Amino acid sequence: MATSSPLDSTAVPIPHTYFRDDSDPQSLPFLYPRERFWVEHQSWLEQQGYRLRPRYQPDWRPSWLGTATKHWDCEDARLRQLAPVMDAVCISDGTPVVLKVINTAKHPDEVEIGSFFMAEPLVSDPANHCRALRTVLQLPKETNQVILVMPLLRRLDRPRFDTIGEIVALFEQLFEGLQFMHKHRVAHRDCTFQNILMDGDPLFSDPWRPIHQGLARDFSRRLKHRMRTARSVNYHLIDFGLSRKYTADQCPPVEPIIFGIDRTVPEFQTIDGEKPFYADPFPTDVYYLGNMIREHFLTHHIRGLEFMWPLVQDMVQNEPRGRPTMDEVVKRFEGIRKQLSYWKLRSRAVRDSDIPSVEFFRGFAHFGRRIRYMLTGVPPIPMTARTE
Repeated sequence: MATSSPLDSTAVPIPHTYFRDDSDPQSLPFLYPRERFWVEHQSWLEQQGYRLRPRYQPDWRPSWLGTATKHWDCEDARLRQLAPVMDAVCISDGTPVVLKVINTAKHPDEVEIGSFFMAEPLVSDPANHCRALRTVLQLPKETNQVILVMPLLRRLDRPRFDTIGEIVALFEQLFEGLQFMHKHRVAHRDCTFQNILMDGDPLFSDPWRPIHQGLARDFSRRLKHRMRTARSVNYHLIDFGLSRKYTADQCPPVEPIIFGIDRTVPEFQTIDGEKPFYADPFPTDVYYLGNMIREHFLTHHIRGLEFMWPLVQDMVQNEPRGRPTMDEVVKRFEGIRKQLSYWKLRSRAVRDSDIPSVEFFRGFAHFGRRIRYMLTGVPPIPMTARTE
């Protein structure tokens, strides 16, 4: 039997037949020790109004046992790779949510900053793209551990972008969102690809699986989706575990450097044996966002975005003081966007890795959509969903 989860050392053990035996490869699809926390807290979470999947119920029996079905074809064999994060359903309305356990002693500002952006008047501001927090649950008997309840979001590029205009809408929201944070003297300090997610609800008629998001929630089929041009979406900056909020007197701040996901920040690198210790996190944020666009959109990824290179190159300069502020980024991007032609925005977002024979047929489908959008007056740059 596995030991209690390191997420919560005071959890009351609950008997569970199907915890994985690490010494037995055949038990691979069973529960891992890191999942014990969720089994032991499922009853308490239901009292708070959130229901976990069958896999985490105390009486769970793997659905594939005693059948010819392979475990990888079963919904209850799927697990998350990150122990502190779990999907659930809000019992009152059936809304899917994500639960994240955080240690407030290790990340003292995450709850405060997340709550700051969810309070009025900021939460009603269309420029606010930091609204991915529903509530905070205090774990019983654990003064330093809470659970953040967040909406179920998707990778920002799943499904793939259909047009250049859809990508322009993404950039516009990201620049606006980081500008909004900096306006309120909050540095994200880890605004990388993994920490930017999309609210994909407008694109799908049916709910998707929390883990394998291309599948229906009941694991029965692959889901069809609409295009962002037809159904605009919102993008969210998430994960404020490294973020900091400053007073006016503290700006410009000089903080001890701390590495996030992107470890290429020039001002964090050792040069001639000299290791830096302090940096202003606001120019670092500009680098993070610029480098995300460079690595995931411009460099060997999506064609037709060459108009972004001058701005992105300035955002990723080695010298932090030479980078534009987010106010300057937003102003420059507005000028870039106005220069893009109608046909450029309607053009397809083709990946370098796309297979030509497949793209031939995708091109026909795209042409049909483009004609339909033109006839029905759908704009080439999707409007922000909150302001439509």
